[in-house]
Amino acid sequence: MEPEPSPERDLTGPALFGVLVGMTAAIALEVCDALPGVFQDVDPFLFVIVALAVFGLAGAAMFVGLAVLRGRLRHWSGRRKRS
Repeated sequence: MEPEPSPERDLTGPALFGVLVGMTAAIALEVCDALPGVFQDVDPFLFVIVALAVFGLAGAAMFVGLAVLRGRLRHWSGRRKRS
């Protein structure tokens, strides 16, 4: 008897893609804020770095969560079909 393959998958790819998508969204947001030329009195570098970090982590979490859910759904649908 062969053991069943584990539903665990490598989540590095979705995490990196999520960081890329999140940082792209943060860059687009900062560009849209900078186009009118109105700047705040505080250092904008802080806002850019915080936006990149928050959007990058949120994107990674979202894509890893979707990958985990997709793997579980595939695992459950495969078990249902075998029965």
